Amino acid sequence: MKWMMAGALALVGACATGAPAVIEDAAAESRPIRIASNDVALAGELALPADVAPVVGVVLLAGSGPASRDMLRPSAERLAARGVAAIYYDKRGVGDSDGDWAAASLADLARDARAAASALSDATGVPEDRIGYWGHSQGVWVALKAIDLGARPAFVLALSGGGLGPRAIETRLYRLALEHAGASDAELRAGLEVVDTYFAYLDSKASLAEFQSARDAISGFAWADALRFPLPSEDGRRHWAWVTTFDPGPIAAASEAPTLVVLGGDDRNL
Repeated sequence: MKWMMAGALALVGACATGAPAVIEDAAAESRPIRIASNDVALAGELALPADVAPVVGVVLLAGSGPASRDMLRPSAERLAARGVAAIYYDKRGVGDSDGDWAAASLADLARDARAAASALSDATGVPEDRIGYWGHSQGVWVALKAIDLGARPAFVLALSGGGLGPRAIETRLYRLALEHAGASDAELRAGLEVVDTYFAYLDSKASLAEFQSARDAISGFAWADALRFPLPSEDGRRHWAWVTTFDPGPIAAASEAPTLVVLGGDDRNL
């Protein structure tokens, strides 16, 4: 964690004229903030240096699922203790935030990130062109989608993912789960065919009945429980279509934001 923070701070400092020197164990403080993002209000916190006026800021973005601000607090506080203003928040429908993360598209989450950057700027006076994104896992896709929608962050910190699209990543995770469960080569192919049907369902190219039929066909295998498929409501399915189609590559290639990518070499998911 220490070397990762050092790299992050080096990037932050290089991307903001007049950025403060790295300060070890300086005083920091936190206070709650409400973030207005289109139709929802998000509950968040500001982590701020107590004794210096920040000239650079960062929006911390959590990974997939019902992520709360709690998992981001340690990183935000470490950044604040080194002179960086940080904002982090409960995802839609989590904690004290309005809305429903399961009914949110990637664009919705990206607009939340942009709203957080504006809220951080308003609260601290740090210009938005000196505010970057810190994304973990799905949070990197959120940051890239925000760039696709017009955001121009000062930098991007990409932790554990973001270079490949969600379909490629999730297919690999399902393959690993099947291999770990002892599926043979033929069984592996059968399982991955169900995975393909799942993505076709999310993209409205297969019906729920077709997906359920494919899943029922493998229910007798010992490894079947290794395949767990989160399902949106029928009304919410259109918000999940991006999982099958989003390609972060062209956005990342066109982005002019300095980027630090951190991957775990021993991560079994890689």
